[in-house]
Amino acid sequence: MNTSTDYLAWDNTESITYTVYGQTQLNVGYTQPYTLARAKRRSISNADIPSQKTGILTADDLVWLIPAAIVPAEVRPNVNDYITDSAARKWTVLSTQLNNLKSTWRLVTRDLVFAEKLFDTLSLYRPTNSIDAAGSRVVTYTLIQDNIPGRVQETGTETSDGFGKKSLKTRYDVYCGVRINWKATDQLRDNKSRVFQIISGSAPDIIDLMQVLTVEVQS
Repeated sequence: MNTSTDYLAWDNTESITYTVYGQTQLNVGYTQPYTLARAKRRSISNADIPSQKTGILTADDLVWLIPAAIVPAEVRPNVNDYITDSAARKWTVLSTQLNNLKSTWRLVTRDLVFAEKLFDTLSLYRPTNSIDAAGSRVVTYTLIQDNIPGRVQETGTETSDGFGKKSLKTRYDVYCGVRINWKATDQLRDNKSRVFQIISGSAPDIIDLMQVLTVEVQS
């Protein structure tokens, strides 16, 4: 039985942007958006709990139904991709399932910005070294990834001595709404003009748990 066009009879559909999110070999996040003319939202249910590794539902979870016929041939929905709806809310994909008739994708998603209170906007910068005309080392920071939703939370302050001068180091945990492939020399900068040096981080293989970076600011 061919059900590939059944979606044409769906009501209460909306146009969405489906964004494939990934990492390149250069450890730089990339996104590729696709406009899909018809998608349908459904309320989350207890039946969706097994699809989430933490087994937790939130008020900011939603199921999206997408006709397989309108998904581009080069795209296979995957966790960490995200959907942008008509109200500009972003729904991160937690799990995917193609029905038995291979006609409809069922995606369990979460609005991480609201669920995790990710109201800070972050950018990732990476340093490159060069030598100026006087033979001195010059460090230049290049933007690697921007518009990262996150939450910056202070965890403590300590004093340190360097060259006979005391300074303060304030540490923060940064909860990231998308996965970041960071390096030890990278900086994070936020929308409040703060510059953070990355100290350590975790990247659990569970999409509905945040990647958390430990960062510090020295003053």
